[in-house]
Amino acid sequence: MTLRPHRVFLSAILVSLIIIVSAEYEWNETLQQFALKYSREISRLEKLLKERIDKDDSAKINSTLEEGQRIFQSAIDAFPDETLPHAHEFLAKLHYKVGSYESAILLYDEAIRRSELPGSYDPNEGSDAEEARQLREELKGDRERAQYLMLQRKLDEWTAANEGGITKDTTPLEPIALLEGQLNVFPQNPQSLYDKAKYTVLSLDSPKDEDGDPSSRNDLSWEAHNLFDEAQYAAYIAYTYGKMRGLAGGRQCLHKYKANDRVLMGGKLWIQMASNVTLIARESQVETKLHIGAITLEYVLLSGRDAVISGYAGQCQVYVPHPYVNLADNLPMIASWEAIDTTTILAPAGNRRAYDGKLSRSLHGLPEYEIPTPEGYNVFQSIVLLTGYKSTNYFHFVAETLPSIISLKESIDATLDSDNDKEIMITPNLQHGFVDGFLRLLIPDAFKKNKVSDKIIQWGPNIRPVFDDDGEEVIGEGFLSTHPIALGRRLDVVTWD
Repeated sequence: MTLRPHRVFLSAILVSLIIIVSAEYEWNETLQQFALKYSREISRLEKLLKERIDKDDSAKINSTLEEGQRIFQSAIDAFPDETLPHAHEFLAKLHYKVGSYESAILLYDEAIRRSELPGSYDPNEGSDAEEARQLREELKGDRERAQYLMLQRKLDEWTAANEGGITKDTTPLEPIALLEGQLNVFPQNPQSLYDKAKYTVLSLDSPKDEDGDPSSRNDLSWEAHNLFDEAQYAAYIAYTYGKMRGLAGGRQCLHKYKANDRVLMGGKLWIQMASNVTLIARESQVETKLHIGAITLEYVLLSGRDAVISGYAGQCQVYVPHPYVNLADNLPMIASWEAIDTTTILAPAGNRRAYDGKLSRSLHGLPEYEIPTPEGYNVFQSIVLLTGYKSTNYFHFVAETLPSIISLKESIDATLDSDNDKEIMITPNLQHGFVDGFLRLLIPDAFKKNKVSDKIIQWGPNIRPVFDDDGEEVIGEGFLSTHPIALGRRLDVVTWD
């Protein structure tokens, strides 16, 4: 949702009103007063739209919408011309802001209709025609976002209602239908693609029809696999657009295309970027193909709950172990699936603190979400990576994290012996009992006198409250958040095929 600069916007309204009135009516002071009143009411709507509103404050929301409706009606009464979309546009934006998406969609539809009527701009003035076209495109874009978010709300409601798991009376078909609706709006939205893949997998476990065709389940498996692939590719495109414009953390990608600037999946591709490779196991005694190995990468970012690795110094690689990593929830990116030229940075799951993000104010006082380049506390000389995809899940911890701990023993010991506080290891959050237990067993030197070594950086959100020295609860700060980020000048990690 965007707003045009205040003075320029109101001047455009006045000019358009003068054109309309001059063409249709005999100009007089009464009509001039009508035009001025209309512009003043639009200005009041814009001012109301800029007010801060807590989405949990229903009383404030209702009073704001009532006030907006009064101003809207006053504007319409002042100048009831069918070709003016502005009042409907701003009231739509107000409903959008407070989450009243159904009403926003109806108002956007009317604003779009009005903007397309003959007479909504001066056909003899090219600049007016171009401004009207830009307004229509903006209205259509805002309407699409409202449609998407309306479907997301319904999806969230279904998820909350089925939080305990899918029962025999419930199937994933309803959320799949909602996700298909979202993909009709934004076909390359990586989060919707990933979620559809996830629910398609769940549908394999839903109750079978008595006349069900076993081959259809195989088809669903391939559909899910392809959707996971498509989701990663769409996320990578959004990530590279953000990197190339310097909006997604780290330095800009180099514009010259390189063969390795892509999603690198599995050890065979990871080792192409490594400065050091130690083979731990091969596919056979004869072949030299990598099966599992410890590698060193230089100048990379870690981000998201799954600690996804991506390039930093002008590089645009993304390292994933398999296609089931949700990159939309792990990588800084812009919402390029909405518009290629957008500068809107994705706040995953609405988290405006993701990747150390912050809100600033534009020249027109509007909130802008920014992801700064890592510096200071989250920049390290070396990192030993002991976490990854769903590492706080017992199965993934045992199957993937434990082999990493054993394989990187030399790097872990060197880190613990180092006096450099910027040489650290990153582990899953120790609030998970099995994580804490295994790490104490395998890395006892990191827990001397029952105190966790300063060399351990815990990664990912807490499952129990944590309080600072002043007794204040620490919520989602630094690395103990759903979307942390860090820069490593050197990274030791285990990879496999």
